[in-house]
Amino acid sequence: MSHSELKVEKRTVVGNQVRKLRRENIIPSVVYSSSIKPINIQIKIGEFIKVYKEAGKTHVIDLTIDGKVIPTIVQDLDINPITQQVRHVDFLAVNLKEKVTATVPVLLVGEARGVKENALVLTQNTKELQVIALPDNIPELIEVNVTDLFQIGDNISISDLLKSDSYEISEDGDLILASLVAQSIEIEESEQIVTPQDSDSQKKIETTK
Repeated sequence: MSHSELKVEKRTVVGNQVRKLRRENIIPSVVYSSSIKPINIQIKIGEFIKVYKEAGKTHVIDLTIDGKVIPTIVQDLDINPITQQVRHVDFLAVNLKEKVTATVPVLLVGEARGVKENALVLTQNTKELQVIALPDNIPELIEVNVTDLFQIGDNISISDLLKSDSYEISEDGDLILASLVAQSIEIEESEQIVTPQDSDSQKKIETTK
């Protein structure tokens, strides 16, 4: 499998001084693993965003540091809750021949029959799952087909999913991923029916030039 590539620089600035880097649109970051000493690095925010849109947290990113290539995956992002800018990135250095634990998004696909025919509401109970896999076998996402859900209480749990030969879900098999519930109805003084609207499930990462 092809990897994304990103050239980074070692970072000497630490502590509160990293604020200066952020003002210059540079992200202070760290590469770590159980087998190497953490490496402080810095990345131009525009270059990171471009690569992250391709790789996310599930694809391998080859970091080039002082001419040495280190396979990694993004383990964690620190995002400013107001500006939505990336403030820090943790990269996990990986051995391509050893399994790792990664966080994978869950995507509901199809239209539940109960929503269309019974006016029920489909709820997504879990939006991410932990999987164990070789770095190159981490799935981009896990699709959950909800078409057959029909009555209140119908649900899909991890145990209902088809098992994969390339990865293992490490969560409890009884964990519910999606379910059908009755609509929540509020009657106001005007006797109008109000139904809650779904909020966006993912935050957008924005950059400033």
